[in-house]
Amino acid sequence: MYSRTRNVWLLFSGSASGRAAHARGLVDLGSGSIEALRLILSRSEGRDEQNQRTNEYTSSWPLHTRYGYHKSLAFATLNWVFPNDDGPFAMMVASYNDESGDSRAFVVSGLIGMLPDWVELGRRWGAKLAEHRLPEFHAAKCENRLDMFSGYERGSRDMFQREFYGLITDARLWGFCTAVWQSAYAARWAEFEEFRSGVEGNFAHPYFLAFQHNVEAMCLRLDREGAPRNEPIAFVFDQQKEYEGRAKQLYDSMRNSKGGQLTYRHRLGSISFDSRFRQLQLQAADAWAYESRKHVSDVLIDKRHDGQRWQFELFRETARINISGFAPECLDRLASAMREDLNKKAGS
Repeated sequence: MYSRTRNVWLLFSGSASGRAAHARGLVDLGSGSIEALRLILSRSEGRDEQNQRTNEYTSSWPLHTRYGYHKSLAFATLNWVFPNDDGPFAMMVASYNDESGDSRAFVVSGLIGMLPDWVELGRRWGAKLAEHRLPEFHAAKCENRLDMFSGYERGSRDMFQREFYGLITDARLWGFCTAVWQSAYAARWAEFEEFRSGVEGNFAHPYFLAFQHNVEAMCLRLDREGAPRNEPIAFVFDQQKEYEGRAKQLYDSMRNSKGGQLTYRHRLGSISFDSRFRQLQLQAADAWAYESRKHVSDVLIDKRHDGQRWQFELFRETARINISGFAPECLDRLASAMREDLNKKAGS
């Protein structure tokens, strides 16, 4: 449900006040433990084929129940099993995130996985950078032959992409992306600014809509698959001076909301914004954000027959990705529901 704090619509939020978010990266990953919890990937060939054929992305809007627009997430299922092994094992879940945008789409994308898998990815990523004597791997710069990639021809840059993307797809990570159709949102900007700005700040930029939806999608997926309730997600985002202060405010509002409107608040752990040079896992999040945004822009929006990139296929073949989109009709439903709820409140 929507909540209006003073003059600002914060989707699913209650009070915007409350304690500040933890900003310690992977420190606040959850203190609970269970009996030998293991995370496995369950892959059914029939399900994977159906997902790739009919559920390439989920055209969705914020997943609330009052208006009945709860959209399922079409991606490979996470199964949580509880074997009879002895000894406790703390399930520590982390998500690394980044944004990407062009004139057609703006996305916030994230990868989620277990802490040991993230540690191993960071180790392998650092070794790969050292092997090629690169200061970083940046997806857009590699694709467009910029900065440290300016001296490399297409074949060499393809090799870099295969090797670094392969590190991501080899890891047990799941990709989530929420996209906002830029032109459709711009045409409705005045209406969304009315709902999403006020004394607490301006949350009208599509970043905040995509940010909130993607965080929620990851939390709901863990809930749906029966993950222990006492295990939150530690969210790490790439540094973004323009948005990070308001994003933390929005996140706190979600985490401290009252009245049972948010069924997934127990999943909202720490949030931090860090450098991709200090946390190399953020470079992996950058790569997923870039490729998911390219797919949305070229395939889902422009519907180019030649828009399907082999780079995106590397992620798709894992059957562990989900793309949700705020297409024009979804934005209309969202705006209509917010307007209806506002009118009801004004009349009460």
